[in-house]
Amino acid sequence: MARPPIPPAPKKHFPEPPPHIDIIPRPSAEPPRPPIEMPAGKSPPLFIKIDKYRDVVNSLYKLKSYSLGLRDALDALADIEKELQKGLSITHQALDNFNTTIASLDSKITRISPQEVNSSPVEDEMEDYVKELHDQMERIRQELKSVSF
Repeated sequence: MARPPIPPAPKKHFPEPPPHIDIIPRPSAEPPRPPIEMPAGKSPPLFIKIDKYRDVVNSLYKLKSYSLGLRDALDALADIEKELQKGLSITHQALDNFNTTIASLDSKITRISPQEVNSSPVEDEMEDYVKELHDQMERIRQELKSVSF
């Protein structure tokens, strides 16, 4: 007797990921995995319960969502760091310009030119007069000391 043809296998239906979760591309090469050792005399289960499968799928979606959230947070931190570097650069440039302006003002206002350093005849006369007064006061002081003792 001839056997009837085997019907095609039913298609497996996997749940679609939520639309707000992007699919993460697979890596080009998988890292080597350590061999899983089962306890002696026990074998892994051949089937898992559908509830456990759904829990695993939900956990994977949550992990993917957390991963995408972390990626967005890191991108935001990188943007903040770029803006901070730009702000620091602008601040350093402004400080350099400020120091240049201060040095220019300092050289124009507080520095004495060589022509101003040369003393005038009036200043020389004043200096001589003050020196003579000082000498006279010293002599008077010496005389007073000698008289008082």
